[in-house]
Parts: sequence; C-alpha cells; structure tokens
Amino acid sequence: MDTSADRFVDVQRCVGVDRSFTEFNDRRSFDKQNTAIEHLRLGGATALRDGSDEPGYYNRVFHFGESDLAHLPALAAFYHAVGCRPTISLTSDRCSPALMRALGEQGYSQVSLRHVFAMPCGSREPQGDAPLHGIRRAEPSDLEALISIWWAEETDELPSAALIARCAAAQFEPEFPIYLIECDGRAVSMASFYMADGVAWLGNASTLRSYRGRGFQRALLEHRLDETRRMGCEWALSDADFGSTSHRNILRVGMELAYVDMSLRGPEAAHQTP
Repeated sequence: MDTSADRFVDVQRCVGVDRSFTEFNDRRSFDKQNTAIEHLRLGGATALRDGSDEPGYYNRVFHFGESDLAHLPALAAFYHAVGCRPTISLTSDRCSPALMRALGEQGYSQVSLRHVFAMPCGSREPQGDAPLHGIRRAEPSDLEALISIWWAEETDELPSAALIARCAAAQFEPEFPIYLIECDGRAVSMASFYMADGVAWLGNASTLRSYRGRGFQRALLEHRLDETRRMGCEWALSDADFGSTSHRNILRVGMELAYVDMSLRGPEAAHQTP
C-alpha cells in the first residue's frame, strides 16, 4: 500500500500529530461528553481510550506494526474493560500481507479507509498579504457563529450551555487557529488547522448550505496554507474522501497523497454477545 508521498513524508511523525489532535479534540468538541482520555503504551503502539463504549475516533491504537502483534491481547483487554471493541489505525507504511493476515486471524476487519494528503509548507509561494474573500481569524466573540456553522447540517439539538461553556476556551488555543468568511453581514464559512511538531493538520471545513458553490472552501484552503508557512510549519496535512469537493480542492492547491490510514475493528470480548 505504498503511496508516492511515503517516500518524502515521515508518516509516523504525522501519526503522532493525528494522535495529539485527537486528544485536543477530546477537550474542544461540543458533541463530546467524556473528556478523560487514558493512554496505554505497549511496544511501539499507543492506545487512547476515553472511557466510553463507542469504538472509533477517540478509542484508537496508533503507531501499530508487526512488532506489536504480541501486544494484541493486552490492547484488546484495555478496551474490553470499558465494553468497547478495539480499533487499530494502520497506516500504509506499516501495512504488510503478514500483518493483515495476522490481524484477520485475530478477528480484525476493515471498517474505514482514510486518505491523507500533504504539502511541504516551504514549497508554496505566499499568495499575498490581502486575505482572500475577506478571511479573518475567529475570536471568542465569534463562538455563537462558529457553532451555528458546525451544527447547520445536524439534526440533533444544539449543545447545552454548560457544554459550550466548558469547551469554549479550547476553540481559541494558539495551536488551533480558526478562520471565517463573512457574507451578507454574517459568518457563513469556516475552517481551521491544528499545529504540533512542525506539522499543521487542516480540517473542520464547513459552509452553510445556501452559501456553497462560491469558492469559499478553496479560498480557506489557500489561506490556511499561506498561514502555515508564515507560522513556520514544515508540513501541511489534510484528509478527504476521494472524488469529493474537498479532494478536488486539495489537488488543485498542489497537495499530494501522503499515506492511507485503514481502521481495523477487533472482536468483542469473549463474554459479550453481538
């Protein structure tokens, strides 16, 4: 599962940033009820567990490779203790037929595939000092507008006032700049990135439905790439579904496929029934 950018991107360094961003999101996400992430380090692998019984984003094993197969029982026990099935994030640089076969024999199967794109920040020439489409960095006074954009497509109720108050400060941490585009006197589009270890992870792109198709997300992507360079980041990363608008925009600005991240879900505990 080699990709072209495997040859120039330190994939495991990027995985470390992904892990750090996951922990940060555990503190800042308005739809997150439990904020106590626990760690377990076994061999080269690191497992995150948030105490819930929901497998997935906040309950994942990072940096897993063939040398960590002996630790599978302990990793599974770590998640089974809270009623959760283990999920391994297996990156393309560590994927091998032998590893896939061994995981399959232990009851692990693929549940999702994520494509991560990269660009060295120094390879991009700044597009000028004037912000495109009037883009500006969000401030604490923009919190209500940010929430309205994030929840525009949600059918669930808005987060409670208590949850918003608890998570509000984390939205404006220095390592997590958020950018807004205003139109018709209101904020209508947003995007952010998270910085750690010289790497910027671009994400959280969202535009109100009635304002889509105007190039706002492309403009926010261009602007964030300029900002990562100004802030001294070495790499910019982003993930996208193939064939999506995000994928097309990523390719247009010159980002390349860096690696593939496969999520493999393990079995339930022996005493549990499906």
